[in-house]
Amino acid sequence: MLKVDSLTNWEEADGLQCFFTVESNQCQSNVTVTIYKRPDRVTLSSVSDVWVEGDQTELWCEIESVGPGHKLSVRWSRADPKHNNAFTQFSETTFPDLVNEMKNVSMTVNLTVTPRREDDGVQYQCAAVLNLDHHPLVFPSQPLNVTVHSCTDLVVTPASLLVEYGNPAEVNCSIPSKPETDYVLGWESKTSQPATDTETSVMWKVDSLTNWEEADGLQCYFTVGSTMCESNVTVTIYKRPDRVTLSSVSDVWVEGDQTELKCEIENVGPGHKLSVRWNRADPNQNNAFTQFSETTFPDLVNEMKNVSMTVNLTVTPRREDDGVQYQCAAVLNLDQDPLVFPSQPLTVTVHSELPFIWGAIAIVLILAVVSFECWIYFQYPHMGRATS
Repeated sequence: MLKVDSLTNWEEADGLQCFFTVESNQCQSNVTVTIYKRPDRVTLSSVSDVWVEGDQTELWCEIESVGPGHKLSVRWSRADPKHNNAFTQFSETTFPDLVNEMKNVSMTVNLTVTPRREDDGVQYQCAAVLNLDHHPLVFPSQPLNVTVHSCTDLVVTPASLLVEYGNPAEVNCSIPSKPETDYVLGWESKTSQPATDTETSVMWKVDSLTNWEEADGLQCYFTVGSTMCESNVTVTIYKRPDRVTLSSVSDVWVEGDQTELKCEIENVGPGHKLSVRWNRADPNQNNAFTQFSETTFPDLVNEMKNVSMTVNLTVTPRREDDGVQYQCAAVLNLDQDPLVFPSQPLTVTVHSELPFIWGAIAIVLILAVVSFECWIYFQYPHMGRATS
C-alpha cells in the first residue's frame, strides 16, 4: 500500500510505479495519477453593468489558484430570460502557453463582446474547466446580470422643431431609467448646455429664439462609463417677411409691349429656403390665383439667416389680360411644408395698339392737309384770296 495523508506534491502525478523483483528479474506497473486543484475563486466582472448596443465591452474572468495549468480552459456561457434562463456556452478560451504547466496557476482572462439590443437582461457566466482524462471538472462563477441600452433609448420630445424667429422653444431629453453607475445626460447647443447627473430627463429651453446658429448642432447626449450616445434634433427657424409688395412701372399696359413686375421682400429667412412665386387671377375664370412662374436664388444656397430681396419679372401682356390681377409671394420651402406670404394683388389695364395707330395716322393726315394748304397759299396767293 502506498498512502499519503495529504497529496500536495504535484510530481506524484508523474512516475508512480509498483515493481516486483525476484532474483535477477523485475517487472513494473505504472499507475496513472491525476491531481487537480479546484480554484479558490472564480469571479466574472465587467467595466459596467450597463452596456450600450453596438459598443464593444469586455468581460473579465479571474481564476485564482487552479491546477494543473495544462488542463485549464475557460468556458463562457450566457442565459437568456426569454429561453428559460438556461446557460449555454458561446465561447471558450484555451491556453497553449500552459501546455507544460503541471502545477496550479492563477489567470485573468478577457473576452470582448459587442452587445445587441436583445441582450438586455441576459446573464453571463465564466467557468474554470479542468479537462481531465476521465471527465472535465467545471467550476462556474456567479452570474453577471447586464443591462443593454440603445441610442434609441434617448427619448427626445419633440424630435424636431419648427420655430418662428423670436418665439420661445423647448425640447426634453430623457432616458428610460437611472443607471447604477455614474452618468451624464445633457445638451450641446450654441447658446446653452444644460446637463444632469442625478435626473432621468433634462430640458433645453430658450425664451426667445433669435440665434440662427441654433438650427445647426442641437444635440442631446448620454454618457455612461466610457460610452457616449447622442441624438440630434432637427431645428428649423424661420422668419416671416416684414413686407411683400408688388408693383409695376405703369398700371396701364399696352398689348405686346414688354413690361416689368417688381416684387420687394423685406427681412425674411432663412435665405437658402426662399423662392418667389408669381400668380395671376383672371376675372373671366372666377378670379382664382394660379401660379405661372417661380424665381429661385442659387446664390443664397449657403445663406442661413434672413435676407431682403427685390425681384423683377418681365411680362408681355395680351389684350385678354385686361383686368387681370397679379400677385407675388415669398415662399419658404421648409422640410415640413412650404410657408407662403403673398403680396396684395395688383390689377392691370391692358390697351390695344390699334387705337394708337389710327390716331397717329389721323394726325399725320391732318398735318399733311394743313401743310398742303399752306403751300398753296404761299405759292398762289391770289388763289388763296379768291378762296377766302
